[in-house]
Amino acid sequence: MFSFIASAIAEQSTYEAGLSKVIDSLEQTVLSGDDAHTGSALGRKLYVQQMLKLALKSPALSAGAKTYLKQAKMKLEDILAEMTLKTVSDQAVVDQIRMAFDHCADAWSTATGHGQYNTAHNTAVTNTKSAHDTCRREEQTAIGAVTTACSTYQTNANDQTTEDVGDYSCDSGIAESDLIGDRAGGLNSQAISHYYGQWNTWFTNQQTHYDDVSLGTDAGTCETNYNTWSAKNGVLSSYAAATTCGHMQLKYEEAFCARKVQFTIRCEQNYACHAYYQNEYSVTHAQVQVDESQRLRDAAMITYAICLLDEIANDSGNQTVEAIDSACNTYLDDDYTGLYGNNFTALPAAEHADNCTDQSWYTETDTTDATNWYAHLLASVQSDGSTFSGPFRPPTAGLCASVFSYASRGPAYYIRVTDATSTEYWHNESLVGSTR
Repeated sequence: MFSFIASAIAEQSTYEAGLSKVIDSLEQTVLSGDDAHTGSALGRKLYVQQMLKLALKSPALSAGAKTYLKQAKMKLEDILAEMTLKTVSDQAVVDQIRMAFDHCADAWSTATGHGQYNTAHNTAVTNTKSAHDTCRREEQTAIGAVTTACSTYQTNANDQTTEDVGDYSCDSGIAESDLIGDRAGGLNSQAISHYYGQWNTWFTNQQTHYDDVSLGTDAGTCETNYNTWSAKNGVLSSYAAATTCGHMQLKYEEAFCARKVQFTIRCEQNYACHAYYQNEYSVTHAQVQVDESQRLRDAAMITYAICLLDEIANDSGNQTVEAIDSACNTYLDDDYTGLYGNNFTALPAAEHADNCTDQSWYTETDTTDATNWYAHLLASVQSDGSTFSGPFRPPTAGLCASVFSYASRGPAYYIRVTDATSTEYWHNESLVGSTR
């Protein structure tokens, strides 16, 4: 009888000590996180703790105690299941942000993003620039014709004016006699025809001088050449005709600015995309890594606690708490990363140049700077030796005046690009031919 009582007391002592170890293990289980899975696991943990405290009051291996132990084990297994779901959920968040970098690359890409329009933009700029240069060189020919014709008109008009204000002499220059005297007496033994010839020459010269209409012809030639030039330049028609050099200048400016904007968006959107999601990934990675580290420790503790419950429930008697602990403590050192760990991969580098504002297409003179833009146009036109020096039409700032903003559109999605008018620019939208 005494040995039976001693055995019962030892068994009860082992039972209580074992449950105490389970309760202590759960006390060390943190279950970090702020999602539904963590909340559910925490709720189950509190439930198990209360259940085990009640179990401590029950005789070892009584029906009530076995029920408590069985329910406690099931709840702990539920906690492990929630931890698995938490692992999957965290991995999905990490993977979603990681996937965002694919969108960064897509927006940059020469196959799916802004980059697919590079060739079309370069072609448009090259063609419109060439057309404008050719037109201006042809215009210089027209300017030369105007200069020649109108200089002739100016010179002859000045000469006519000089004569008309008194420098043109109407004197006959005949000093021998006068017409009347000659007719009356035939002075100096000269025949009448002698004096008639002198006076006829004078009258003929006067008539020729005052009948001269060449100045009007000069004026007409000057005007015709001027009209030819103005039609080529377009200045008098507001550059409406597509054949005018002013219109071709506009087309070149539009192509130039459309390319600059597309290149700018491509680079700056890529930079903004990587910067935003690198920050998002960094913040998320830090939190997930903290949760993961705690979860791995929690998994070890809960697995250990389940083992203790199994050992207690399956005790065949005369088992010490040390023996129970020895059977289970190996679980505390197991590697649980395969079940409850997250995978973190290195983030890709940005596709854009180190600094968008250092790129040649960003720093080159554009239409927002009229003085330097005129110098750019002039250098281009004169590159073949042309003497054309203007006039150009006033430059059109157009898209070159745009200022862009970049913002997140949503989790793992393309960065939103808008200008000051809230116009949105999509990553796969061509700006070839775009104007403002």
